[in-house]
Amino acid sequence: MGEEGVETALAATVHDRFELTNEASDLMYHLLVLLQDQGLDLTTGN
Repeated sequence: MGEEGVETALAATVHDRFELTNEASDLMYHLLVLLQDQGLDLTTGN
């Protein structure tokens, strides 16, 4: 999560829209995996 967050922030800082899109999607994927691993469900809020 940390690495993906940093890479997303760096892409945004240098205004690299292509890389920002790639890194943001990676970050969202890892966030969803983390939430599932923790037993959280975005559809119910539990």
